[in-house]
Amino acid sequence: MPHCIIELPEVVCAEINTSDLMQQLAVAINKDEIFIPDDIKIRLVPIRYSWMGLQEQKHQAISAELIVLDNKTKDQLNTILDEIQSVLQTYFAEFQEKTSITSRLTLVAPAHYRRWVNYV
Repeated sequence: MPHCIIELPEVVCAEINTSDLMQQLAVAINKDEIFIPDDIKIRLVPIRYSWMGLQEQKHQAISAELIVLDNKTKDQLNTILDEIQSVLQTYFAEFQEKTSITSRLTLVAPAHYRRWVNYV
């Protein structure tokens, strides 16, 4: 933990430097150094099809979900969420189409989390 999952249109993925974006997100998540850096996981999930409203729209919807164990303070979590939102808004500010960016937080009770790592 933490996991940061970014959903964005497939066409947007093709136009950006995905490694650069993931690096910026990892740095933002680690800003207050409350996680073990090697435990930070970022995933970009390209969305091929999406629909908004009652009619098809030219609209790039980008969504971030931060999944963390529920053992951080509200201030720490809000800071991280603000940092993620800021990275995404800055990164996509120059887009020439209507773009919406949302960020949300999912808390996982430590008792409901399992982890296994094969250190080969």
